[in-house]
Amino acid sequence: MNHKSKQNPILGFVLRLNYLLLIVAVGMSIHYTLFYSDSTYQLIFYYAITAVLVGNSYIIKKNWVNKQKVTELHTQLEQKNMLLKEVHHRVKNNLQTVSSLLSIQSRGVDDENTKKLLKNSQRRVLTMAMIHEMLYKKDEHVEHVPLAPYLQELSESLIASSNAKNTLDIDLELDIPDINLKVDTIISLGLIVNEIITNSIKYAFTPEEKAVIYIKLEQNDQYSYQLAIGDNGVGFSKEKSDKPSNSMGLKLIDSLARQIKGEIKKSFNLEENGTHYTLTFKDQ
Repeated sequence: MNHKSKQNPILGFVLRLNYLLLIVAVGMSIHYTLFYSDSTYQLIFYYAITAVLVGNSYIIKKNWVNKQKVTELHTQLEQKNMLLKEVHHRVKNNLQTVSSLLSIQSRGVDDENTKKLLKNSQRRVLTMAMIHEMLYKKDEHVEHVPLAPYLQELSESLIASSNAKNTLDIDLELDIPDINLKVDTIISLGLIVNEIITNSIKYAFTPEEKAVIYIKLEQNDQYSYQLAIGDNGVGFSKEKSDKPSNSMGLKLIDSLARQIKGEIKKSFNLEENGTHYTLTFKDQ
């Protein structure tokens, strides 16, 4: 790029004035050197002026070039952020399209098991779409996003959609510190939370009970976290809790936990109602 072409009028005037003074100083230095060799002080003075003007010209030009480079980098960064926002927007739209297709397909299916599988897949797709929508709404591109608002929006959406008939009175209790995690980590956490909350709404409560679903996050060290999620519903017997499950949802939870270098355990306590999970994971 030709930086000279982008110089503003003020900078051009300053540079031309500086060069003019430089020419005068050089000329006077030569003049005193040739005709006034005994005028040592004048000669030193003009040499000094010449050196200062040379250095000043270089500094002015260098600062302007650096400023232009910074401006160009800032422009490129803005363009990159706009492209990334557009990518997130398109991914979100594509995922919502997939969700709509699954919804249409489920309405044309008579088999209840198949319809349930399609509905579950639709919820998982929307869980992933939600994070891309959050990233699209941000003013700038970031590699980390806040966890608390995402889990709150996701949980409230799941409760509203899964409890469509409003037969349950569900309180959502969130205790999540103000932390930012990587996008991949949050997507895995969102899918895990989706499976657990959906199961709680489907199987844990009766209309007569006051239902509670909670999510609590604690940070163990710089990269290690512990997520507790559960409900106050009917829970599992110890025998059923210890028995391996063929549920796709539970298998998905285990797989997602491994993706974020984590481990998830279902706790069992005779004195504590409900189903409770503890997930330890890392965000690296």
